[in-house]
Amino acid sequence: MKRNMLLAVVCALMVGLVSCLDFDEQEIYAEHDQKADRLLFLICYRGLYQGAGDAPATEQLEKAVQNEGVALLSHWPFSGYLKEVREQLAAPPKADDDTPAEIRKDALALLGHIKALQGGFFVDLKGRLCGSQVLIIEKPGEAIPLSNRLISAAIIHEAQKNPPQDEQGRLALDLARKNHVWVSLKGQSIVMSMPMPEEQFAQGREQLVANLIGGGDYATDALRKQALRDILSNPVFVWHEDSMLSVKVGVEGRPWRCVTKPALGKYQPNLMEHVKDKYGLHLEENIVKYLSNPDAPAQTEAEQAAKLIAPRLKKTDLVLFLVRALKEKPSEALRARLRAVPLKPELQQEGEVTDDQRLALWENWLRGEALPRPPEKK
Repeated sequence: MKRNMLLAVVCALMVGLVSCLDFDEQEIYAEHDQKADRLLFLICYRGLYQGAGDAPATEQLEKAVQNEGVALLSHWPFSGYLKEVREQLAAPPKADDDTPAEIRKDALALLGHIKALQGGFFVDLKGRLCGSQVLIIEKPGEAIPLSNRLISAAIIHEAQKNPPQDEQGRLALDLARKNHVWVSLKGQSIVMSMPMPEEQFAQGREQLVANLIGGGDYATDALRKQALRDILSNPVFVWHEDSMLSVKVGVEGRPWRCVTKPALGKYQPNLMEHVKDKYGLHLEENIVKYLSNPDAPAQTEAEQAAKLIAPRLKKTDLVLFLVRALKEKPSEALRARLRAVPLKPELQQEGEVTDDQRLALWENWLRGEALPRPPEKK
């Protein structure tokens, strides 16, 4: 029985459903760096822990670190290893692999545009073990048309062996033959377009609303409500017309940040000691170095990632790292960097604020941010 290489690659990307390595929350910062001609995705995994199941999370974490592991949207079952897939595509095809050479060539070329820099680990404001990485897509003007061609070729190739039996499959095949634009880049935003019959879209919408309002596997009702706020505040725009579903992520005029997995409240510190011993918690130290001196050279992969992350930090992490560093080893460069952070409205005071006062104000604000959110009044 012949084997589709694309299907094999997809399977290779997936970790088993008994995966134990999980994260409680995820955020992504995206930027189209037009000057450097690249797309940057800063991925922050908050609350890394060993969940239920038999597979050791420590081994999965090691594989992710060594093989450019990337996980999106939910947890490690939705993850891929870029290095591993590149090696599979570059290897001579097996006898039972009927994937056309052109598809294999395009897939390998597309992965040549993509790399993941592992930034390492840190402890966030809430004391959770976290990890960050930078996913880079070089020359998106070449990579995105290549991905569209690859998607269409894969659909046509699969249909030659297994003709589509449903309306969505037939629509997809028709679009593939017309060289449909599945993915496009508009300024800073990414637009995806795919066929979806009206009935299927309506069912999906109903299920999504039910999950957002009354479902979800959240530890508390407050977390469920916060998840709803996070999801609705994301820069994601969805519309459906003429059996086509379009999704636009981000806004065209500026970089954007998105919560791809709201906090569930299931974090456990059961990987903390392992990560401290094997990898260390060096990301914060590296970031502070580039906050102090943005032009400092970056020699290692972790330093390269930290140098990209430092000027793009979420405000809470930026203030946290600066306050921690200033309390441990004050420096004028870091004081100046903290002065550049606009005080939150609730911290505004009359008259001039000294550096010591500013540090104390921010430290007090961080204490409040670290506390669990109080239940909403009914």
